[in-house]
Amino acid sequence: MKIHKLFLFLFMGCLLYGCKEKSNMVTITGQLKGVEDNAVITLYEFQGNMFNPLVNDTVINGAFTFLLPDSILQTTRELAIMSNAAGFPPTWLSLWVSPGDKVKITGEDKLLRTWQVASRNPLQKELNRYNDGIREYVRDSQIAMTKAYAYFDSIDVMPERRQEFREEINTLYALNDSLTILQQNVEMAMLSEHKTYSDVWMNKLNQYARRLRFATVSDEERDLFQALYDDMPNDLKESELGESLYLSLNQPKVVGIGDEMADMDMWDVDGNLCRLENYKGKYILLDFWSSGCGPCIMSIPEMREIAETYKDKLTIVSISSDTKEIWTQISKEKNITWTNLNDFKGDNGIKLHYGVRGIPNYFIISPEGKIIESWMGYGEGLLKKKMQEFIL
Repeated sequence: MKIHKLFLFLFMGCLLYGCKEKSNMVTITGQLKGVEDNAVITLYEFQGNMFNPLVNDTVINGAFTFLLPDSILQTTRELAIMSNAAGFPPTWLSLWVSPGDKVKITGEDKLLRTWQVASRNPLQKELNRYNDGIREYVRDSQIAMTKAYAYFDSIDVMPERRQEFREEINTLYALNDSLTILQQNVEMAMLSEHKTYSDVWMNKLNQYARRLRFATVSDEERDLFQALYDDMPNDLKESELGESLYLSLNQPKVVGIGDEMADMDMWDVDGNLCRLENYKGKYILLDFWSSGCGPCIMSIPEMREIAETYKDKLTIVSISSDTKEIWTQISKEKNITWTNLNDFKGDNGIKLHYGVRGIPNYFIISPEGKIIESWMGYGEGLLKKKMQEFIL
């Protein structure tokens, strides 16, 4: 009888041990100070330019926990932690996790980008080294932006003090810009010294190289980016991040008012190859959008209305920067019936040729294919006003 019990004990032990070894569940636990109970913390995955929520938890006694089963996390990926609770900065904490990882997060306040992340994951350890190097600047930056967003809320409550609050916001944004440059200087020095060519290294380099697209930089700074790119292995240059870096260094011509429209291969939701030249002969309203852009979604009813009103003179061409899955899903949900295309290159496709920095971004193109107007942003009635002004 004792022998049978011994075998049963050994069998159960082996079974439990085997299950533990097979499980690839990721466990992320947090212990925070200075965060009130019931604050919701959310874990996101990156999908193109969007954050897709995976799981959330409510802080109780400073603690939160995320459990990610095998079905959610099957490869090493970068995730993000954010919170919309009061007092949190408008940013996120990046995490690199692999199946089976156990991650412990500790923090002294709501400035989540200064939280400490303990993990055996080599990519997270590499990211921690960068975070340690810029922690002081990141802390001050989060404080500045949290204050700036509070002033935005104050404008809604006290519109008579709008000018005063705007001046404070501008001061805080200027401070944040200065802190960002200091962060870049530290991290670029680290990138040059430690050429690991890991996903962390590539993401950091691309993050800073994108400034070449929209800002004036010194020759010295550009030469540093070029040198780091030149030293990269050829297989990395041919990767998606490598191509993005190349485009930052070698930007295509950006078209503007009076220029011929830029064009390239794109696809509709049915998989048909399309180009803008197919729609010449009518005015074209280009609409650069994404499902994660609130004003873009708000514009859809008005877009549908002008598509019908001006159907004999105008073709609306919406160009999404979403991933294929998200794009097709939201297009169906919102019943987008007009021309709706995607080049599946995100910010590295046709958006780059039109110099799109933010969305929604609109361009009106003449029947002959020349750009006659462009603007950024949406407000109710704006599209109708533009159509009345430019569509003859």
